[in-house]
Amino acid sequence: MSRHTFHVRLLTLLLIFSMLTGCAQVTATTQPPTSIPSPTSIPPTIELPSPTPELTSTPANTNPVWEIKENWSPANQIRAMLIDQNGDLWTGGPAGVVHWDLKTHTPTVYAIQADPEHTNVLGLSQTPDGSIWVGTYGNGLARFDGTNWQTLTKKDGLPGDFVTSQTVTSQGELWLVILGERQTITSAHFGRLNDTKWVEENGGAFDRLTTLPDDSIVSVYNQGPIGGIYLNSHVAVYDGQEWNVLDVYPTEWIDAITIAPNGMMWFATDNSSVYYYSTFAAH
Repeated sequence: MSRHTFHVRLLTLLLIFSMLTGCAQVTATTQPPTSIPSPTSIPPTIELPSPTPELTSTPANTNPVWEIKENWSPANQIRAMLIDQNGDLWTGGPAGVVHWDLKTHTPTVYAIQADPEHTNVLGLSQTPDGSIWVGTYGNGLARFDGTNWQTLTKKDGLPGDFVTSQTVTSQGELWLVILGERQTITSAHFGRLNDTKWVEENGGAFDRLTTLPDDSIVSVYNQGPIGGIYLNSHVAVYDGQEWNVLDVYPTEWIDAITIAPNGMMWFATDNSSVYYYSTFAAH
């Protein structure tokens, strides 16, 4: 190859290389710059969690919760008493329930959590299975099995939350008078529990309930006052269908009633008198 031919080829290669390089530069410089958006140019997206079934379909348990209270002297006010199957003493009042273990002389106080001063116990009963039933004025009915508490209120099917009187039969049926509204006699309901289901019976606002040995229910209704004078008290026996009013009309307010094992009725009145009624007594 001659020197002239070599120079021509070299010149040609340089020219081609120059053209390719120039095209690459032009291509690179003519591309639009890449735009990187600022973080605030795109609004953030917030993912809201969908409601869970537990939050939407299951209501909160608002029934009263019972707990042990330490050094709770207000529970010393007594409105109801019960000797249980073990011979222990139970008392109830405006501030709770006390279980007195008479063998060890040890009291255990129970009251409603967050509202101990308004537990308002008016009735105590024990069913044959050993359960203690506590009637409260404002917080429904509570059952204590020795370990756990179960509370029944109007939300659970009771006609109200104000239990004014109660008694239990030998078969374990609990009979009650319950007010639908506080201090409203016209809202009174008389009935019994079938397990934990309320069964309405024929009756009204009785002041006292107790049970005869044959499981008939006895009621006391105090009439009055009119002009500051109590007229009399009525005593009746329920046979499951109708009330049979007894010929018992003490001219005082009956404060307490109890039934002896032989069926004898005993009454205590507000003027410190004590009566007995022997018609149902076994001779």
